[in-house]
Amino acid sequence: MKKLINGIYKVCCQLSGWSVFVMMLVCLIDVIGRFFNHPLVGASDLVQILMVLAIFPVLGFIQSQDGNSKVEILTSHFPPRVKAACNIFNSFVGLGISVFLGYRLLLRAIKTFQKHNFSTMTLQIDLAPFLTIAAIGVFILSIQFIIDLINNCKTVFAAKEGKAE
Repeated sequence: MKKLINGIYKVCCQLSGWSVFVMMLVCLIDVIGRFFNHPLVGASDLVQILMVLAIFPVLGFIQSQDGNSKVEILTSHFPPRVKAACNIFNSFVGLGISVFLGYRLLLRAIKTFQKHNFSTMTLQIDLAPFLTIAAIGVFILSIQFIIDLINNCKTVFAAKEGKAE
């Protein structure tokens, strides 16, 4: 299971990395074109689409690496078992939010696929595939929250069993 998740994260990170690279090229071409009074048509549309490809696929990986911002003024003084209990609460909240957000994104993607009424301003690129990618990225984040929840429960219960002996 861990190999599968790491494989998914590797693909997601590569997609995000290439998206950032292409976004950089789009911006560079647009800036150079503006210098010669010929900006890249639809550059802002392309950057918006590439932002979805750069951010949403790696949300789960960032969570797996504990890379989200935290304020540890108070929790840094907690014992490991209490920290794990706090992380369980955080994982439940994060899981609830990410499942809700993923569900809403998926509904919007399905509605957009059916009606073809949601596209970029200049290039008229259909946004349904990108809404689907965003939903998949958020669902991957949900899976990571479940993994974190299981790991933190193991920490809490292992600490209880260790104290009982």
